[in-house]
Amino acid sequence: MPHPLNLPSAAPKFTPEHLFRETYGEVFSLLYRRYGAAHQQDIEDALQEAFYAALKVWPTKGLPEKPQAWLLRVTHNKLLNHLTRRAVHQTAVQQLELEKDCFAPGEDETRDSQLQLLFACCHPQLTSSAQLIFSLKHLGGFGVEEIAQGLQQSKDAVYKSLQRSKKFFQHLSPDFIEIDILASPERLQNVLHVLYLLFNEGYDSTRGTSLLNQEICYEALRLTHLLDQRFAGKELPVRHLLSLLYFHLSRFETRVDGQGRFVPLARQERAQWDRHLIRRGFHFLQDAFPAKVNPYYLQACIASLHAAAPLLPPHRLVRHQTPL
Repeated sequence: MPHPLNLPSAAPKFTPEHLFRETYGEVFSLLYRRYGAAHQQDIEDALQEAFYAALKVWPTKGLPEKPQAWLLRVTHNKLLNHLTRRAVHQTAVQQLELEKDCFAPGEDETRDSQLQLLFACCHPQLTSSAQLIFSLKHLGGFGVEEIAQGLQQSKDAVYKSLQRSKKFFQHLSPDFIEIDILASPERLQNVLHVLYLLFNEGYDSTRGTSLLNQEICYEALRLTHLLDQRFAGKELPVRHLLSLLYFHLSRFETRVDGQGRFVPLARQERAQWDRHLIRRGFHFLQDAFPAKVNPYYLQACIASLHAAAPLLPPHRLVRHQTPL
């Protein structure tokens, strides 16, 4: 099965773990948006139970025709079982039973729920670290141990950050997740910054495994693509960030040697750079000339000069900086 972004060999190999990871973000955001922050723990428990059921059932009965839909349905039913057991009034129980047959989100709702959660978790009262950790866990589907490894934090610190964020959202108005994405320019800047940091955590790191770092990069790319689709390709900083991510990903396999040490740009094997990803980078850069320059455009332009000159003599790389 191809990578969800239809990318070439540079993309992480598609595995059941990858399916679970991506489906986690889809299912969590759909149910979180529908049932609210008050039931976050129930949603997480239902997801774990559904994934465990898949690991038991799929090896013997085979992969479902639509595995994501299977996981959503099973998770939703298990969540309703949790809520039904705690329901006090019979009318509430009856309403929950009806929910089992009327929840069938389409692609647009699935995409929008992930973006709504992404915009919500980039709340200005949360630190950048808290926004990153919450995004990795609940949109990227990474476990606490993986996040700790990737961010070079202790598991206890990651767990406590997730608990603080959960309590923070539970004290907000229930409709806090319903943000007008197309009319929230300040929150959009926060979102782009978090996606940028998320990518860099995978790209600039020699911590953890290469596969884990690569998965973090491609999760940032996947979410940025969702954002670009929501804006119908008309929000130029989003396009420029996509361009930058593609240029950097084209060099992913050459930036670290066999001992896990960074290889300077001047000593990288340029013949091994992924030309398909470079073309994607140019597509998003050339298709979006800005009236107002943004940091992602400048960085993408610099990266494009390196990508366009694979046969030129080595020269110094202007290292990208965190945008202001």
